[in-house]
Amino acid sequence: MASRYWIKLYHEILDDPKMGRLTDRTWRRAVELFLLAGKTGRDGALPSVGDMAWTLHISEEDLVEDLNALMDVGIVTHNSDDWNVTHFSERQRPVGDAERQRRKRKRKQQEQYYEDGNNDVTNRDTESHENVTKRDTNRNKRITNRDVDTDIDTDTDTETESESESPSSSPPTPPPKSKPPPKPETTTGQQFLALFGTKRFRTTAQRDAVSELEHAHGSEKLLAAAQWAAEKGMTPGQAIVAMRSALPNWGKPRPPGPNTVLGRKPQAQDVDDETRARQRAALAAMREKRAQEAAKRERGRIEYWQKLRAVDAVGEPDDGCRLEVMP
Repeated sequence: MASRYWIKLYHEILDDPKMGRLTDRTWRRAVELFLLAGKTGRDGALPSVGDMAWTLHISEEDLVEDLNALMDVGIVTHNSDDWNVTHFSERQRPVGDAERQRRKRKRKQQEQYYEDGNNDVTNRDTESHENVTKRDTNRNKRITNRDVDTDIDTDTDTETESESESPSSSPPTPPPKSKPPPKPETTTGQQFLALFGTKRFRTTAQRDAVSELEHAHGSEKLLAAAQWAAEKGMTPGQAIVAMRSALPNWGKPRPPGPNTVLGRKPQAQDVDDETRARQRAALAAMREKRAQEAAKRERGRIEYWQKLRAVDAVGEPDDGCRLEVMP
């Protein structure tokens, strides 16, 4: 991105129906996301949800709700764990020479068009004032000569009234169209909404997303995943985003991998069991070593008493030698 100090904000936002139908809160949040994307400088990629919530001084739950509302109308997109502003890099890139010349010609044409239009309005106003002056002059003459010729005055007044009553009013405004009744929810949709304590989807995009997930994975898996999301405290919009990534592998066993116990990460209980096993093995080895030492001492005592009995049977030697006393 060329600059991190400013971004391009186009006038067409005022006429864009996606922006025009947003609430004041989501409209402001969209502009704030545009500014964050420009400040980040990664072709429309936004920071993490936690960093954005800290920068905008709002909670992560409110920010995720606004992101889902903007994603429903296509202003932002969500890929895996990243949020992006749609078409941000295309709208912010530098304008080429050919495009700059084309826009310059278009501005000249618009200026010429509005200049000619203003001249036409000025001419029409001048002609209108002249006609009004003529009518006022004729009316004054008729009032002055009313007593002289009543018939002429009557004819002239009739013609003047006909002129003044010429149709100039605009056609009547058609009555506003009534909104169609809301589309009834399907059985699966009603069960999905009941898990979150609501009766209707917030947007049509949410209803369509639930229908697509039901068609792709079945209502049973959809409702099981929705119940899991509701227990986690998610909103319907957050649940739809989470289920899009979770349902393809929902119910499948995770294959065992390195440094795992039966396909899961080692827990504190597993570490304690391994430590206790090593301690038991070390204790058994120490006990076996002590038993071997005790058996060796016992064999030494037996040999000593055997030698002592042999000396008693033969008699004490004359050279005065003595048997070594064992400790």
